Amino acid sequence: MAAYNVDYILMLNNYLQATGEAPYLIWAYDQEGPQHQVIHRAIARLGNTVWGEGRAPSRSVARQMAAHMFLFNRGQVQG
Repeated sequence: MAAYNVDYILMLNNYLQATGEAPYLIWAYDQEGPQHQVIHRAIARLGNTVWGEGRAPSRSVARQMAAHMFLFNRGQVQG
């Protein structure tokens, strides 16, 4: 699993502050798999629209992945 050198959560928060959408960001979390190999899932959405989702062995990495996908889907970062 690659480490994130950029804090996409901070970037996402700054972006949403600038667009006025910060109060509407909803994070949801769940996990799957056996206890010794749990995969965490983080979902970032505005209203009913999912803009980002991440799956990783840790919740914090899953959240970074979801934030990156959100920003990518909004055209704020590249692949």
